[in-house]
Amino acid sequence: MNTNEVEASYPLSSMQQGMLLHSLHEGGAYIQQMTCDLKENLDPVALLEAWQQVLQHHEILRTAFRWEGVPEPIQEVYKAIELPWRNEDWRHLTPEVRQQEFEDFLASDRKKGFDVTKPPLMRLAHFRLADTHHRLVWTFHHALLDGRSQLTVLQEVFALYDARGNGSVPELRTRRPYRDYINWLQQQEWSKARDFWIEYLRGFKPLLLKTGDEEFTSTLPRRFPTQSLELSEEFSTALKLVAEQHQITLNTMVQASWAVLLSRYYGSADIVFGTTRACRHQTLTESESMLGLFINTLPLRVNVDPEQPLLEWLTELRRQQIAFRAYEQTPLAKIQEWGEAPRGKSLFETVLVFENYRLNDQIKQSEGQWQGRLFDSLEQTHYPLTLAAYSGRELLLRLEYDGRRFDDASIERMLGHLTSLLEGMAEDLNRSVGQLSMLSPTERRQLLSEWNQTSESYRSQVCLHQLFSEQVKRTPEAAAVVFENEQLSFAELENRANQLAHHLRSRDVGPEVLVGVCMERSVEMVVALLGILKAGGAYVPLDPGYPSERLSFMLADAGVKILLTQRSVELDLDVNDLERIYLGKDGQRFLSEPTTPPENDAHPQHPAYVIYTSGSTGEPKGVVITHRAICNHMQWMQKEFPLTHGDCVLQKTPISFDASVWEFYAPLLAGACLVLARPDGHKNPLYLVQTVQRLSL
Repeated sequence: MNTNEVEASYPLSSMQQGMLLHSLHEGGAYIQQMTCDLKENLDPVALLEAWQQVLQHHEILRTAFRWEGVPEPIQEVYKAIELPWRNEDWRHLTPEVRQQEFEDFLASDRKKGFDVTKPPLMRLAHFRLADTHHRLVWTFHHALLDGRSQLTVLQEVFALYDARGNGSVPELRTRRPYRDYINWLQQQEWSKARDFWIEYLRGFKPLLLKTGDEEFTSTLPRRFPTQSLELSEEFSTALKLVAEQHQITLNTMVQASWAVLLSRYYGSADIVFGTTRACRHQTLTESESMLGLFINTLPLRVNVDPEQPLLEWLTELRRQQIAFRAYEQTPLAKIQEWGEAPRGKSLFETVLVFENYRLNDQIKQSEGQWQGRLFDSLEQTHYPLTLAAYSGRELLLRLEYDGRRFDDASIERMLGHLTSLLEGMAEDLNRSVGQLSMLSPTERRQLLSEWNQTSESYRSQVCLHQLFSEQVKRTPEAAAVVFENEQLSFAELENRANQLAHHLRSRDVGPEVLVGVCMERSVEMVVALLGILKAGGAYVPLDPGYPSERLSFMLADAGVKILLTQRSVELDLDVNDLERIYLGKDGQRFLSEPTTPPENDAHPQHPAYVIYTSGSTGEPKGVVITHRAICNHMQWMQKEFPLTHGDCVLQKTPISFDASVWEFYAPLLAGACLVLARPDGHKNPLYLVQTVQRLSL
């Protein structure tokens, strides 16, 4: 580098450093492409001269970056720069070929990027599509300019071009240089901001939006497609009116909808996503008209409480936006450092950018010949998911996404969910946050109608023990249950269960009577379950490994007066009037009881068992399952996942978990064999593998 070519040098802002870092490691990141369709008699030479004049007028457009040979990265302003210009005549191409050529150009142009150490970090390409149809592509690095600055550059370029066509030569406005803003930033003291952000992010742990096999998709090339959805003018107007009536903003409503969507996608009420701030209000004088990169990305933390009134929640979110202003200049790198996120782990994966105007709408409000001119902007961040919302007559929602993480259908669905949430806000703010629906009409119809058309004919007037007895008649001699070296046929299991049922009937067990079962896995456990059902009662499964306090609570809560257990199970229970009946070799065998089924008054609507929840959100709660419900489920399971005679099912799940129910009854109702794992065998993977292999399960 020839130092005589440099007229000024100064440090980078934190935002510039971040953009440069990501663009160096991720090709295409933070490369902006502005397309301008111009339907007019264009003079390309005069337009290039206007661009060159604006480039020479503003320091920031003559800036490059350097980090070699200096203690800290710096940006250097060069004295004189020639703007790269590509000129193509495509009038001879068909519209289809032109479109494909243009898409290929945009992709290769973005991939080309910039050597950020060599100015200018911008270039122009001109394509003549027809005699009076031209397309201009202005490519530049985002580290130079934010959105407001981009608009100013375009206004100045076309003001110069139009004036030359009229024979006049306007003066370009002298604007305060960007280095003044950097000097202002360097003088800031961050202690108050540090206290604010530490408290603001206290306790937050970053979340991962689960979208597939990250390890697999990370090996694919990065690509960042976009999908857009434009809301109707009527809908957009309704949103703006609601915001105005309640002294919030459209930005607040979009942020709130995004927060609810992320909360439901993440499965968490504590959500953080990035928001872009203009950061020109509380800085130095004349900052509103300066050119450069002023924006900052900050974490927005939202507590999505389903019970909170919606309007109250939106108002709180708006107040939070206003409170941010005092700390919006804080570098994201510092905030990340002050937070509790692990080193190298970003605070957020998604960013929301809200613009109060679309570029094309805003630029056409300027003086000049804009009727035949159409502008659009193509940009790419490094975040996996970026939502850009553009206000206007129609609100435009645009999602840019990492194609390795998200498929096109998921993004299309996400845009639909976001729209549904906004519709809910426009319709009625007098509801709770949790009452907002994000289902589209199609999804709602699928859930409530199409996917719910699952009615099947099944035997609804039968009890669980009756289904077992019917199977006994079909395969009486087949092996029903195997435990270690012990085995019972279907007929033997039926007889043993009937004998226990007679004994329980003598203890007044019948419909609506709950009997506790606290046993290790064994043949006696299966006899106990069937015996209670055959007596007409319902069982309450209890894991012997539970603490005594929990077992005592469940027994008392269910009103259990009889407990089937084993001598080998040591129980220290604090329950009044509890009769214990011991099963097994060292307990009562009821051999004198009849082997015929006892009288049973149970009906399908009566309880078959009561299973308790984990109690993770408080005390355990008993859930009553009727015979009709479990019979319906078991018949459906047999239809969808049929078992036959000769199949074996390993019962390994503790009796207190609902997953154990299928393991117990699926084989017994289908003529298959129930194989019981030894007590605590489910905790030993090697034992389970060996058992499966030994018995060919």
